[in-house]
Amino acid sequence: MTVKTNPAEINSIRIENVNHLDPVTVFFENFEPHSGRITVICYGQSWTAFFGSMSDRRIEDFVKDVPEDYLANKLLPYAGSLKVKQEKEMYKYLIRIVNAIQSVL
Repeated sequence: MTVKTNPAEINSIRIENVNHLDPVTVFFENFEPHSGRITVICYGQSWTAFFGSMSDRRIEDFVKDVPEDYLANKLLPYAGSLKVKQEKEMYKYLIRIVNAIQSVL
């Protein structure tokens, strides 16, 4: 078996001075056409989501266009890994982060 590598286009942004949020670093990875991944880092925590079918868009455009609750839910850890109260708080936190990301794209 031969190990194979494929290039991935990776862009990043750092968002600062958002009300009540620490700096947010976002990595956008564009893989083959129409698929990509977003990784978000804020205050020592990170979240990532893969999208395998984004029509004809790049991950940056896809993230800008999707509803905030859809993206926040995709970034949430798997159901059952958090207590209900923790999950609700994390969801609210992710909504604020997603709003910050979408506002700069």
